[in-house]
Amino acid sequence: MLKFAKHITLVLLLLSLTSLLPTEVSAQENKSQLAFEYYRNQDFEKSAVLFLELYKERNNTYYRTYYIQSLVKSEQLNEAEKFVNRELRRNKNDIDLKIEQAYIFEIQGEKDKAERSYNDIIQQGSITPNSVKNLANNFIRKRKYEWAEKTYLAGQKNITP
Repeated sequence: MLKFAKHITLVLLLLSLTSLLPTEVSAQENKSQLAFEYYRNQDFEKSAVLFLELYKERNNTYYRTYYIQSLVKSEQLNEAEKFVNRELRRNKNDIDLKIEQAYIFEIQGEKDKAERSYNDIIQQGSITPNSVKNLANNFIRKRKYEWAEKTYLAGQKNITP
């Protein structure tokens, strides 16, 4: 009988835990929807707060990107730069972060520093067809078409036998 009671208790505990799960997922989905609504309405300060929370909760680079963009669009460039630098210390080879960093340099008026960074990114990138395509697409998302072209040309030069 005691064994049966333990099994019933365990089943009830599991059922109660699984009933909480949809609420947590629903809350995160609502937060995500609200963050994107703020972003679409150009309320970048509010969207930044929510995207940072979502990034910390889910560790998803998708939210990280929107967090950085929200900071940049709300002209919180120092905060954006600090965040990108912190993230780069944790992941030195993250091309997306390196492009974000160079883009922030450019917005801050440090054109030479940005150009050196963009060149370094192209030179340091591993030269495979997929890496060239991914790097070029990252530049295109930032509307850095000339750097996308330079990426393709460097890839063509280094990949073609």
